[in-house]
Amino acid sequence: DAGRVQYPVYFAGQVSAGVGFELGLLRPEIGAFVQVAPVVMRGLDADVVIESQRWLWAVGPEARLTARLGDWRLALAGELGVNLRRENYNINPGGTVFSSPAIFGTGALEIGHSIP
Repeated sequence: DAGRVQYPVYFAGQVSAGVGFELGLLRPEIGAFVQVAPVVMRGLDADVVIESQRWLWAVGPEARLTARLGDWRLALAGELGVNLRRENYNINPGGTVFSSPAIFGTGALEIGHSIP
């Protein structure tokens, strides 16, 4: 039995900063972000427990386009991140248990309504 590995994340944070301007009903914004997440890895094999902690850092640009339609707001957002710390662990020769990509992307669609 190769055992198992758990990856509980106790905290994950992101700080973003950017600038934007109004174009009628649209507001384009560009900025940058920094992410950090400590990952605690526990390897369990019979009666042996191995524990290790890694800090995963990522940085990159982000963009958002917000449309205001009366009291409603619709926004599209995207980020392109670069992991500053690469992690790759194998528990047995045939499989990767944990791997962080060099580059990743995220996107979001937000719909909101203002409350008077």
